[in-house]
Amino acid sequence: MYRIDGVSTQGRVHRVQWVTDYKINYSVDGITFDTVQDILTYPATDKVFAGNSDTDTVVYNALPQPKVCRYVRLLPVDWFSKIALRMELYGEPPVMGQ
Repeated sequence: MYRIDGVSTQGRVHRVQWVTDYKINYSVDGITFDTVQDILTYPATDKVFAGNSDTDTVVYNALPQPKVCRYVRLLPVDWFSKIALRMELYGEPPVMGQ
């Protein structure tokens, strides 16, 4: 289990393809996934993160609240040309005892 607090994305190398908006799902067991919520809306709605506008720029997005999980999925909402991305997760080392 990790405590995830952010994600960075980039488009596809040497191709004009990238994801412009996405949602993030997370799970403890890999079966049941929850979607990161926008805590600034009432009632809370799925948070849509701004993605990329080119192939090489790194775009960092912080999660509204850290999530303790084992699995993370990025769900493209919108994209340019084709769905393609590189991603990196940020957070804490494994949470002990979980």
